[in-house]
Amino acid sequence: HLTVNQRVLGSSPRGGAKLKPPFRWLFWLYRLGREACPERSRGEPKRRSKIKAPHFMWGFLFLLMKHVVYILYSKTLNRYYIGSSSDIRVRMQFHATSPGYKFAGKAGDWEIFSKFFCENKKQVLAIEKNIKSMKSKKYIENLKRYPEMIEKLKNRYSDC
Repeated sequence: HLTVNQRVLGSSPRGGAKLKPPFRWLFWLYRLGREACPERSRGEPKRRSKIKAPHFMWGFLFLLMKHVVYILYSKTLNRYYIGSSSDIRVRMQFHATSPGYKFAGKAGDWEIFSKFFCENKKQVLAIEKNIKSMKSKKYIENLKRYPEMIEKLKNRYSDC
């Protein structure tokens, strides 16, 4: 028999929640919102079928799911890495701990050269593909030097 929190968050039925560290605070925020919900009086039992999260929680979820295209630079390799993610902190941690046979694991000095936020995942993937297809260091450096280039890319792929 699964509880509401286990069904919502995908934890195991045997107990301990299998939440990745960045989402652990979101779980506790959800629990705090459920306990502070004014719709439920003290005598009424907890609802298990319908889950009504507080309205402020959806704002946090929206902030969490911002899609970003990022460009990393390594001084030791003198190379750029173009990627996309919805949580750049987790992705940077992944790059820092990547094994040596992967491209990002060949250098431990990756730093964020440039990043820009997009409207949705399709737009992010299209812009990332465009930048990678250019295969040019000069183009990547110009993206940082001339911010209007990024705006043109966003406009070109706004219908994605």
